[in-house]
Amino acid sequence: MSTGHGEYIVSRSGDSGFIAVGKLRRQAMEDVNNYASQRNAVAEVISVNEVAAGFGIFPQVDVRFRLVAGERVFASGKETGTTVRGASDARGKSTYQNTAP
Repeated sequence: MSTGHGEYIVSRSGDSGFIAVGKLRRQAMEDVNNYASQRNAVAEVISVNEVAAGFGIFPQVDVRFRLVAGERVFASGKETGTTVRGASDARGKSTYQNTAP
């Protein structure tokens, strides 16, 4: 779903409290990557929000991203010179680096 300004969000939630957040995260990332590949682009993850299961709370994962192709961001149409290398986890641990000249 488009959130405006060239950003998109994919949400996955469990049907019960017995679904692992990791499984939901994998499913959401598959959706993100499929969406990007259908558009000949790469998904640049902006943020991942996870809600763990609790009493009366079903687990949920929201992935906010934008589409990037090579050195150009589709969303803005401006040359950015950004290279995406990996992703980051839900706790903010960087597993990638964005480099800009």
